Amino acid sequence: MKFNDDRLQQFARVSGAQFAPNVHDTQLLVPPVLQPVVEVSQPIIRGGSSAAATFGSVADPVRDSILFGDAVDLSGVQGLDSRTLAVFSPGIWHVNINKSFNFTGTLNLVKFQVLQLVTIVDPLGPIVFTAQLMKHHYTTDSVVRQVVRELWFHFLVPWSLVSITQPTVALDELHSLTSVLARRFF
Repeated sequence: MKFNDDRLQQFARVSGAQFAPNVHDTQLLVPPVLQPVVEVSQPIIRGGSSAAATFGSVADPVRDSILFGDAVDLSGVQGLDSRTLAVFSPGIWHVNINKSFNFTGTLNLVKFQVLQLVTIVDPLGPIVFTAQLMKHHYTTDSVVRQVVRELWFHFLVPWSLVSITQPTVALDELHSLTSVLARRFF
């Protein structure tokens, strides 16, 4: 295939690579051979629900791509719910987070549910930093939200995702589902 585009010729002149125009400068030749490119991360061999147990640990973090979900269903008076969803190994990770959140009740913005990223066990100290990836406030009446985030992380130390849910009071209904697809590339 042949593509004609005079921008190639203009780029050659502007960059100083060529002063006099050439006839073939406006042509981009692509050979008629199909060479597919497939983006392949580590295979997804682990997954499931994180409510039963944390995926990975500081001693043995998750090293392969993983798909899991974390459901929080609270009705009435419930205490603080804080749990580590997964502990990941160092590397380049692409994380897709899908969060659905439904709350019916009488609380104000003081109460919330948050998804935090925490780096762990750096050679220089125990915790390097904590960052909030998502935060949903409980508000009076009924709230329904759906959020999707795609993030790239390049960590030289192990890191984890932590879910924190503030306490609820009588007549509150909280339903939340966090789905995480974490693909490791290196």
